[in-house]
Amino acid sequence: STQSTWLRFVASKALVTPVRGWTIPRTELVGLLIMVRLVNSVVSALSIKPCSITYWLDSKVVLQWLHTSYKDRKKVFVETRISEILEHAELDQFRYVPSEHNIADVLTKITESVDIAEFYRGP
Repeated sequence: STQSTWLRFVASKALVTPVRGWTIPRTELVGLLIMVRLVNSVVSALSIKPCSITYWLDSKVVLQWLHTSYKDRKKVFVETRISEILEHAELDQFRYVPSEHNIADVLTKITESVDIAEFYRGP
């Protein structure tokens, strides 16, 4: 049997952060939570189930938070969001991608020189 992989743009969601109060890592963490919720919603609406799901992050801080035990995470804000993320995803589903290769960042840096079509084609 021939096995193939294909990728299609299905949904996206954006986050407008508060002017004050959130650090970049906290913003990245909330973005990951939104991504996990969106993926969970899309997968439950599909008539077919994906063989695997991979979440790509360009935040090493958030990846470290995911792999840190509860007693080492002292912030309630972080722990609450990590707990919800891990209710819907396994640690081995998270992968690091350098920011310059993160196609999702195209939408956060739209200028005249950015090719938005690249976002719709995917990595």
